Amino acid sequence: MNIEELKRLAESATPGPWEMDDLLAEFSGIWVSSAFGMICDDIGENDARFVAAANPAAILELIRQRDAAIGGLELFMEVIDPPPERNCSCHISPPCNDCVENSGLREAFEYAERVINNAEKQ
Repeated sequence: MNIEELKRLAESATPGPWEMDDLLAEFSGIWVSSAFGMICDDIGENDARFVAAANPAAILELIRQRDAAIGGLELFMEVIDPPPERNCSCHISPPCNDCVENSGLREAFEYAERVINNAEKQ
């Protein structure tokens, strides 16, 4: 999925709000429209609800939220000192001090790095 392409498509799509209309479903099927005209017609009710909900404004808001979350993770990684390298191989009970003190922080850093790296690929 290319986020920049999705953003470009959302910005160039028919403005919303988009609404599902089944008033004439018996004659013309279910359709989705905006103040600017029909978006799609003769589709199933579940598809129509989805298309209406996945309008350009909703997509752009999801992208904005995603970018903000990634920015928060990047800030976290800049302002928090990374945990020291693992210096134990105990993996026994009870865990050593290194495991107790740093394992959660290591997991958080590893997770943040994976999310940021995956986002950069998009």
